[in-house]
Amino acid sequence: MERSISKLKKHVVIAGYGRMGEVVCRELNEKKVDFIVIENSPQQFAKAEEKGLHVLQANATDEEALKAAGIKRAKAFVSLLSSDADNMFTVMIAKDLNPSINIITRAFDPINEKKLCRIGAYRVISPYTLVSKRIVQTVLKPNVVDFFDIMVRSETLSLSIEEITISGNSPLMGKKIRESGL
Repeated sequence: MERSISKLKKHVVIAGYGRMGEVVCRELNEKKVDFIVIENSPQQFAKAEEKGLHVLQANATDEEALKAAGIKRAKAFVSLLSSDADNMFTVMIAKDLNPSINIITRAFDPINEKKLCRIGAYRVISPYTLVSKRIVQTVLKPNVVDFFDIMVRSETLSLSIEEITISGNSPLMGKKIRESGL
């Protein structure tokens, strides 16, 4: 296992294999994205290991655990620990070890969202806020929500949303998509 972990590059490090971590791992696995999980609970560790995932049994708030997971070579870090304080701590360590890493974390208390961004998180997801907004949008605009659900979840449609990064000197800079010829 250690040998295969040491070969990972541009992978995703996931702290926590609880309910949300399990779903994130399943989605990344389906999309063939390399990742490793850090999980402290023996039960959750065994569950991840049974599924054949790269998993370290360690405390993600420990700097050595993040190093062992290859945080310095990783492209993204997802912190899904069970407390905002633990998520803050892992975000600070990850950012210190890899200043260019893309960090996504969860915040249980919306008051901590800005704090997590200030210490290095690129995106902070507040599940209660996100789900509440989603429910309101479903009430107000159910057809729009259905359309986006179909777009995102369908494996048979030829429609998809992609992200393309262009450099500052690109001839596409400042143009609308319809003007770009893409």
